[in-house]
Amino acid sequence: MIALCAGHVSAQKDKGFSSIGASWQISSQSAGGYHFKKDETLIPYGAGISLVYSFSKKLHAYSGFTFRSTGNRVDEGYIIIDYGGYSGYYHRDYREDYFDIPLGFQYRIIKLRPLEFFVSTGLRTTIYNYKSDNKPDIYGNTNLYKGTTYSMGAEAGLIERVNISHRIGLFASQNYGYYLWGGLDELECIEFRFGLLFNLGSEK
Repeated sequence: MIALCAGHVSAQKDKGFSSIGASWQISSQSAGGYHFKKDETLIPYGAGISLVYSFSKKLHAYSGFTFRSTGNRVDEGYIIIDYGGYSGYYHRDYREDYFDIPLGFQYRIIKLRPLEFFVSTGLRTTIYNYKSDNKPDIYGNTNLYKGTTYSMGAEAGLIERVNISHRIGLFASQNYGYYLWGGLDELECIEFRFGLLFNLGSEK
């Protein structure tokens, strides 16, 4: 699973495109359930590349593209329902993919060489593609569901970065997102990202 992750790197020059980053991430999505708990949340994985534009040494804009996926999964078992309901075996093959396009700002709050700390906030557009093949479902019906929806949400996070050299760095981030509109409306997302950073500018 390959992707582009945004908003988790800093810049090294005062103005202009300053850095490109590649990262791996794990995320937990839930509508009120426990995060990172089986049967309570979806846990899609992804990886990515980001692009940062600097307005100053502290203020930067970020964007990019992220692909996250649950991968191909299977849910099956045996169910017994009283009062004339379906009782028997059920089986579901499913997959969910998320294509994220974030756009926002990050601000450096602490710099203690070689460490830097940032806060970030912005908007996220997500294209959500799903497929669920039930043979049968928990009601005894055989069906296939698939489709694509579009959503928009807000996100905020913390970013930690360590500079290995004036060209190469490592970063980690913790991000919270909440979808405000679209097919993922009211879904919240917690993400952890880890990655490699390449600086385009010279060290200042």
